Amino acid sequence: MCIRDRFRNEEQTMRAKMLELDWVEAVIGLGPNLFYNSPMESCVVVCNRRKPAARKGKVLFIAKVTKDLASRGLHAGNLVKAVARETGGGGGGRPDFAQAGGRDPSRLDAALEKALALIREAVA
Repeated sequence: MCIRDRFRNEEQTMRAKMLELDWVEAVIGLGPNLFYNSPMESCVVVCNRRKPAARKGKVLFIAKVTKDLASRGLHAGNLVKAVARETGGGGGGRPDFAQAGGRDPSRLDAALEKALALIREAVA
C-alpha cells in the first residue's frame, strides 16, 4: 500500500468518527486549485465537540461562487439547496453566495459527492 492510500484510509476513518460523534458544524467549499499542483476540490470542515443543543444533529453548508463560474451556470443558492437536500435539509441564496442546513450529518459524504458532481457539471 502506498503512503497516499494509507492517509486516505485514515482520513476516511477519522471523518466517519467525527460524523458518528456529531462534531461537524459546517463544511465550507473552497474549490479546486487551492494548492499548487493539485486540482483536487478543497473544503474546510469546522468541528465542535461541544455543540449547543440547537445545533446537535445538524450541519451547515456555505458556498461562494466566483463571477466566472456563475456566468458558466454555477449558482451558489442552487448548489447548497441540492447539497442540503442530501442531508434532509434546505436553504439557498444568491448566485454568488449561499448557505443551507442539513439535519442528517451521517449523509455528509453523499452531500459532498453531490456538490462535486454539480460543480463538475456546471464547469464542463
